[in-house]
Amino acid sequence: MNSIAGYTTEVNLTCEGLPAGASCRFGAGGWSVLPGGSGSALLIMNTTSGTPMGVYPFKITVSDGTVSSQVTATLGVGDYSVSIGARDKNRPAEWHGLL
Repeated sequence: MNSIAGYTTEVNLTCEGLPAGASCRFGAGGWSVLPGGSGSALLIMNTTSGTPMGVYPFKITVSDGTVSSQVTATLGVGDYSVSIGARDKNRPAEWHGLL
């Protein structure tokens, strides 16, 4: 989001239209837009084993309660597996598998 004409505000980001078992959150809860400034936020997506495989369009909304903007994004859910195991008791756990 970019500030135009010196506009300053605090904005919130939300996701709408995610499939069952999917959720999103943003790295920072609220976010300040300063005059002449711009910013970005980290989007973190979570799914569960119950989330159906597929490709799902969803909307990300940025709003300060007065001004809102939306963008459409796509979430792809596929089949994957991950296992965590220690090679031996004297070494820390390592990731094994395919993401």
